[in-house]
Amino acid sequence: MKVLVTGSSGRIGGAIATRLSLRHPVTGFDQRPGPLTTVIGDLRDTALLAGVVAGMDAVLHTAALHVPDLAARSEQEFRDVNVHATRRLLQACGEAGVARFVYTSSPSLYGDALVPDAGGAVWVTEDLAPRPRDIYDETKLAAEAACAEAARAGMSCISLRMSRCFPEEPRLLAIYRLYRGVDADDVAQAHELALAAGVTG
Repeated sequence: MKVLVTGSSGRIGGAIATRLSLRHPVTGFDQRPGPLTTVIGDLRDTALLAGVVAGMDAVLHTAALHVPDLAARSEQEFRDVNVHATRRLLQACGEAGVARFVYTSSPSLYGDALVPDAGGAVWVTEDLAPRPRDIYDETKLAAEAACAEAARAGMSCISLRMSRCFPEEPRLLAIYRLYRGVDADDVAQAHELALAAGVTG
């Protein structure tokens, strides 16, 4: 199975590309170099996307602007990268006959729904209605909607909401690991399982 991993120079994309490269030919796509990045480019380059997607059996889409980018990037940039580029990538996959698409999303999109009303705890399942609190949350939710549209059109497409796992100082990392953090290797395994399952939803 020929696999394209976007965001392959990042922490999560790199972990996914590394794991999948043990079993599949992997093409890594990113704006900056990395050990498994073979194509340097911008997701917003439609012509480049079409060429990269051609011949692929599956795409794992991790590239995005993230929470740490909120201070330096505009809301329009978040929409362009996280939503519009994802839609173009899905369109390119559909036109190229790519069989499987896995999108890396985030539970952050639940936003204010994660805050308990009366000092208790919030039980998070997929039945919890998202209440985005910033442009990152909004764009992740919109990109998931684009994936759902592609699934309804017949593409095997799944969105995985992965928890926080970016590098932080040890005290914070320990706190987040107690209730909502996750290890990058576990995220990579989840993506591999989603790819193997080829589920739609």
